[in-house]
Amino acid sequence: MKYPGSFCLITALILLLPRPSPAQLELPKRADTARECSICHFRWVSTFFNEHRGTPLAPLQEEQVVGTREMCLSCHDGAVRDSRDKVCNDPGHRVGNIPSQRVRIPENFPLDENGAMQCSTCHTPHAMKKTRDTLVEFFLRAPNKDSSLCTLCHTSTLGGKKKGNHPVNSPLERIPQAILEAGGIVGGGTSPEIICETCHVAHGGINNQLLVLSVEDPLTRSVLCEVCHTNKPGRSGTPALNRFSHPIDIPPERSATIPKKWSGGEEVFLGRNGELVCRTCHKPHYAEDRKHLLAEYRGNDSLCVQCHREQASLIGSLHDLRRSAPQEKNVLDSRAQETGPCASCHLVHQGMGNFMWARTLAEGGRDPASFCTGCHAPGQCAANAVAGDFSHPMGIGMPDHPSSRTLPLYEQGGKRNEAGTMSCSTCHDVHTPVPLALRNHSPETPKERFLRITPDQQTASLCIRCHPEQAPVEGTKHNIITRVDVPFSNALGQTTAEGGVCSPCHVAHNAASRPHLWAGLPRSPLPEQREPGKAADTHIITHICTGCHAGGGIAADKVPPLTVHPAGLVLPCDAEDAQGNPFPLYTPEGERIPDGDIHCATCHNPHQGRSAPAGNGLVLTAASDRFLRRGIAEVLCTPCHGEEGLIRYLYFHRMQRAMNAAPFPHLKRKR
Repeated sequence: MKYPGSFCLITALILLLPRPSPAQLELPKRADTARECSICHFRWVSTFFNEHRGTPLAPLQEEQVVGTREMCLSCHDGAVRDSRDKVCNDPGHRVGNIPSQRVRIPENFPLDENGAMQCSTCHTPHAMKKTRDTLVEFFLRAPNKDSSLCTLCHTSTLGGKKKGNHPVNSPLERIPQAILEAGGIVGGGTSPEIICETCHVAHGGINNQLLVLSVEDPLTRSVLCEVCHTNKPGRSGTPALNRFSHPIDIPPERSATIPKKWSGGEEVFLGRNGELVCRTCHKPHYAEDRKHLLAEYRGNDSLCVQCHREQASLIGSLHDLRRSAPQEKNVLDSRAQETGPCASCHLVHQGMGNFMWARTLAEGGRDPASFCTGCHAPGQCAANAVAGDFSHPMGIGMPDHPSSRTLPLYEQGGKRNEAGTMSCSTCHDVHTPVPLALRNHSPETPKERFLRITPDQQTASLCIRCHPEQAPVEGTKHNIITRVDVPFSNALGQTTAEGGVCSPCHVAHNAASRPHLWAGLPRSPLPEQREPGKAADTHIITHICTGCHAGGGIAADKVPPLTVHPAGLVLPCDAEDAQGNPFPLYTPEGERIPDGDIHCATCHNPHQGRSAPAGNGLVLTAASDRFLRRGIAEVLCTPCHGEEGLIRYLYFHRMQRAMNAAPFPHLKRKR
């Protein structure tokens, strides 16, 4: 067959034209030649392709476009397969979003004209293979073995902890059943490994993080992190210790205030009802802290102090072991100088006891004071601040008084309990070296004593919380602070400016005597200080009083001129003081007992004087004169001496007044 010359010329010209690239071969050679294609590619329908015009149902598309969600839903709306629940209703991998800078889109993964993702970015109907080895039934643009498709784009989530990300392709000790039931999968074949799709699913996820399980709703469903790590992660080899982890899945307690944003500006993640959850402190991706994947890392235990602001005043104090004992180690063998101020004593997930304790507990950890005596004991890092034998008793109850209820009590194990007993933390706040009020108003740097209420030069506010009946001493001459003309320090070398109103006579720790926690300066050795085997020659109450009321003492002008009433006698009656209390009797060691002996404090109450202000529920009467438990109106002597008691009292009262005016050599007090 012969062809016309013109036909041969046209054919030659067509063969000589440049051939288009494969990417340009997207249109059919003839409209309507492949009706299966035109179902999706409706531009190939004759009206659009040949006549180049739109229709009342669809405008003419002049520009090339990527397949949209509407195109996919034209079949996935139930006509062929109903995918609307996953594609439209769930917060899965959304279309119409422009990828962030952290995502790298491969060249063969097309975006739409706005640079946003569409269904066809990851899916293409032309990717179907005969073999079904890599989830090709989802028409993916690339194989997805062990989430390899995910990592093509999300490259910044790789690298494990070194890059601030949760490890992937790492072995699993067990396959978490809750994850499998929720649609998550594991990789690795016979040896299960965690992969992207163990925690994430492209469609059908729980929230906008494409998670298979929730991380923000601990009350109604399994929490993703806890499925693998449990809600008390810790020393897996010792499960009994795992209960000493930071509590989660609960709202913050009163001791913590969760900020809306961390100091770096990132919003704090909380549970749906404001609960503290794993994601509050940890980030599985892009974490600043490379070791523990913390949501923020600024050093100095920054996450702790941002929530526990009241405890932040510990930083830089003596209880900040980085300052006082930098080489001291916690139970993880980490030195204080290598950790923040909190980790020396607390471990979020590795605690050895209550309070997530990070140090070895003394005495088995049952006594609340054992948290303190781990350091404050001979041979330990705080051996220079040890409570001596004569210290305030622990493990006792507290008087039922409104002011005392403001101080905490503790049960065995250290937990705070209103029905508990006194412990070190009843009076001491281990995180506050100096109360805020004193810190802000003291002209000098106050001494760090970690007291909940620091006594200043005018009050004994901490002591009177439990001992309100002694409060009137503040307004009497027994308040040595008022004696500005007399320099004074107690047996521990404390001045009244350092110790407050009570300190001239009493100290809570390292007292000179157990009864009354005596801190004064005795004239002779106390019973506890005498030589072994030597009997006590003087009653301790006499020691206490004559420490000041003696020649050379600060109360030398108030020395009894003679032994008015003999001491060491048994009280012959059931006498009561002005408040209806029995007159106190004492043992030679100073302990108050019902059948003890008479001594100075039997008739005198050193905490109440005439000038004492009425307060704390006390009504002062004439008994306040000369610190007597009964005054002349109530007749001090009559309960024991009957009618002659008044005569005795008047005689000795006038005799003493006369002797104070002019000395009577024949009535000098026996020395």
